[in-house]
Formats: sequence, structure tokens, C-alpha cells
Amino acid sequence: MRFWMFFTKPELLDWIDELEEDVARMPETTIGIHKYGGTQFNYKGREFAHVHSNGLLDILLNKELKQSLMLERKIKDHHVLKNSGWISFHLHNKQT
Repeated sequence: MRFWMFFTKPELLDWIDELEEDVARMPETTIGIHKYGGTQFNYKGREFAHVHSNGLLDILLNKELKQSLMLERKIKDHHVLKNSGWISFHLHNKQT
């Protein structure tokens, strides 16, 4: 998929690279390969987010924060794992 994105939306790969660089600078944070593809971000050895090469970003929130943000319509539920702390969204530009 990354190869396809290289030709169809190369700026997305630049945004993902910048995200990886920003996360890598965070203390006690590591980066690795996610089990379903893409890049996984860990804090103190525990996954807190991952991004797929198509720009789908999944982030783990505590359930209270997730519920509050969903009620305010600021976020949407995870594309697969409903009723969890995970949320999903696609990167459409450098800011979101």
C-alpha cells in the first residue's frame, strides 16, 4: 500500500514521516512496525497509536475522554473496535 500511496498521494507519506519524527522525539517513546501494517507508537513499551500507510491513524484514549469527545462530536469511533478506547481518522492534510 505504501508503494501505491507513493504514486497517488506522496505528500501523505511526508506527513507520516513527520509524525514519526515528532513521536520519536518524545521521551520514553519508541516506534516499530504494527502487526497489521504501518507504524506503531509505544510509550513505555505499550502501544498508544499506530498509523497505516493509507493515512488511517488509530489512537488509544481512556474511555471517559473518548466518550466525552464523541458526545461533543469532535471524534468518531474506531473503524473496527467499537466500545473500546480506540478512535480512528484519516489524515487529510498536514494538520488533521
